[in-house]
Amino acid sequence: MSALLGASREESSDENHGHHLSRCSGCHLVRYCDRDCQKKGWFDGHKYECKGFKTHREVAGSFTRILLRIIVKLQNGNDYYDEITHKKIRRRFKDLVSHYSDLKCHARRMEQVEVMGKVVESILKFHPEIKMPNQSELLGICGRIFVNTFSITDHECHTLGAGLYLGASIFDHSCDPMAVANFEGTTIYLRNIKGIPKSMPIEKVTICYKDPLRPSWIRKELLKRHYYFECQCERCTSQLDDKSMCAIVCPNKGCNNEVYLEDKKFQCTKCGHKLDNEFYEKFKEIEEFCSEKAEEIAETAYVDVCDVCMRVMKNVHFSDTHWLMLEMLSGGFDACVELKLWEKAYNYGLLYLVGVKRYMPENWPGRGLSLLRMAKLSWFMEKEAEAKTFIAEAKVILDISHGPNSRFFLQNVVPLIREIALCTEFRRAMNAPR
Repeated sequence: MSALLGASREESSDENHGHHLSRCSGCHLVRYCDRDCQKKGWFDGHKYECKGFKTHREVAGSFTRILLRIIVKLQNGNDYYDEITHKKIRRRFKDLVSHYSDLKCHARRMEQVEVMGKVVESILKFHPEIKMPNQSELLGICGRIFVNTFSITDHECHTLGAGLYLGASIFDHSCDPMAVANFEGTTIYLRNIKGIPKSMPIEKVTICYKDPLRPSWIRKELLKRHYYFECQCERCTSQLDDKSMCAIVCPNKGCNNEVYLEDKKFQCTKCGHKLDNEFYEKFKEIEEFCSEKAEEIAETAYVDVCDVCMRVMKNVHFSDTHWLMLEMLSGGFDACVELKLWEKAYNYGLLYLVGVKRYMPENWPGRGLSLLRMAKLSWFMEKEAEAKTFIAEAKVILDISHGPNSRFFLQNVVPLIREIALCTEFRRAMNAPR
């Protein structure tokens, strides 16, 4: 059975995306879902930023708001901590690694620190009792924020804000993790998706920091850039799935063998078909083009962009489970749903699930969410048999990754199961002999 490893709440932005949000009566910029939320946000730190936001007429970014609140807490003498599990392991802000030397060599982040520092300094002018840290201290605080902050997401994995969770920061990364982090509001929950021995120290439990649906060298590059470490997990060192994630389908008619071009062996191992350098160069050109587009659609997906990319990849025989093809299928699915192109979205979703099942860890939340989305779409399109299959598969995974009593599960999985069951029972009753 999955067990709750820990739950905590620390510094997080008060930004929310939803309906019926009320504005702060002071700055009229920050929004809250109700009076209790506003009161909590005020004492969590908004009272130190409210006048600054009102003066500048804009809300600072999530990282800047976290920086401001940490400065306030540290200067107020609060060596705050989270307690992890029944063992009462205390995790303090100063326990986090500052990555000072890494930050000094990272030009883009040094610029970010400078901008964040100036914004915080301008806000603290309204609170002279709070002093700005010196440059060295500022870098140490920002380094801890950059590396240990979580993106707060909704049940669809859309980012709502950012939060620094001291308790959860104890967990290291693996591309094949033992546990996953989920959110209910700004509260983080860690649930194991693999069996974990009771004797295993809590700090040895791993979570995944980045999307596992990419080749190892891309995952490692992103982890190095954002977290300053070289991933040595088994999935990266063995380069598991790398070949199929970057494969083409043999161009020889009648042969469906996957050919991995990165090793520059331009011959199919099944039929012996030889590929020339011209084909390889064309493949690399399309791969580079679609990789750039994948970065763009990560922000906003457009159906026509996804269609063009998939068409040019198909012309060069990219495999349906090539990681770039999966990026386009995922973006295309979301864009089609937005435009109510249901049949097209359904077809994209089917293809995307093939890659998801092939590469994602067995009980990974993204796998369960993909199945749930397909279950909802299938049911809406009156594909009853498909909806039943998808929701049954989704339930198994989400029961582990989120928990059967979680708000997400009760609001998104249970109602669909009940609706399908009721309609099926009604249909059976209507067809029964009288």
